[in-house]
Amino acid sequence: MNSSPNAPWKGGRERSDRWRETLVKGFPPRVSNKLSIDINMDMVGEGLRKNNGIFTMSECPNHLPSYLDGLADSIMNYVWRTNDIVYLNDSPRGRMGGQYFPRPMWEKNGSKDAFRYFTHVATGGSDHICFNNTMVAVPGIEFFVWPDQWYHTDTDTPDKSDPTQMKRVAFIGAAAAWAAANCTDEMLPGLLDAVASFGFARVGKRELPAAYRSINAADAKNLAAAVNRSVNLAQFACGREAEAVTSIQDIYSGSIPGKQLIDNYKVQWETHAKSLGLQFLAYGQLRAEQLKIADLQPPAPDKLEKQYANVVPSLHPDVKGREFSMESSERYKKYLDKNPDALKVANFDMGQRRFVLNYINGQRSIVKIRNSVAAETGRDVDLNTLVKFLEFLKAVGWIVY
Repeated sequence: MNSSPNAPWKGGRERSDRWRETLVKGFPPRVSNKLSIDINMDMVGEGLRKNNGIFTMSECPNHLPSYLDGLADSIMNYVWRTNDIVYLNDSPRGRMGGQYFPRPMWEKNGSKDAFRYFTHVATGGSDHICFNNTMVAVPGIEFFVWPDQWYHTDTDTPDKSDPTQMKRVAFIGAAAAWAAANCTDEMLPGLLDAVASFGFARVGKRELPAAYRSINAADAKNLAAAVNRSVNLAQFACGREAEAVTSIQDIYSGSIPGKQLIDNYKVQWETHAKSLGLQFLAYGQLRAEQLKIADLQPPAPDKLEKQYANVVPSLHPDVKGREFSMESSERYKKYLDKNPDALKVANFDMGQRRFVLNYINGQRSIVKIRNSVAAETGRDVDLNTLVKFLEFLKAVGWIVY
């Protein structure tokens, strides 16, 4: 767990590449491989009422699925339900009316404000990026309060903070770390339920509506491509949630039946991927009939896809845990000095290159990387161009097959 306020490295928007590289060099593979999660607490003590703010959590990135998202979100939900006027029938309460905080978590000299929180997609801009970077590959979340009315100004003084808020944040972080470090048979069912519930909500809120919007917006000319993108998006989303579930295996210390339960939850997501794929194909067929298209056939894998379906790139051992940014590395600069036109062959912009690098983990095939980048960015990725870019990375010495 990383808690930025207590970390020996100082940061902010002024942090430099040199600072980042120094941090990463302290986490070689033998160390980073032992780390399960990172919890970054950045600007967490601000009083919510004073700032008219909300306590936020930035999820782990899609390329590093983790149980941490569902675990932390469930703990925040607990703090909200016990530190607000929650009148739902299944809410904790000390009397029938329920019109007070049922299990208040207040601190001396702190406020008695309600707790508000919001979970959103992964973002950068803080210390957790050093862990989420694919060269280190430790899934991390960020806790934050936003808006912060005095952010990085001379008026950001202790009186803007709230001891009650600090106590709640400390509880959330400590509870998440404790649950991760104490994943026994007793803890496992609740953790699996929290991770699965969070996954269902995330897929239902993000990928499913996006997939249907794509099919609805397509015309006769591009309907087949839209359906194919929607099927890929469903596979991507369910694959992410399956990996989040299986990440529990890294911390589980219980019995064999418990491991089987983890596998069962993984199979659930694999089943959902298949059923959602059929669902989008069926809906695409309906749209085809409405658009007077005789037959809607999903494209079959071509020769290039078959060729690279089982080719798996991995970070070079000299890079994993030892470099932070390819563009800042000496091997990259030296190679481009000798081959100034090398990147023109792989016509990817900086954003696409970064996403491709994120998904290289020694487990995903080239085709899987192509599909993942396409799903996350919403942009088609030409497989031939991707192969050329990966060949460039091999020549630089950044990856191996």
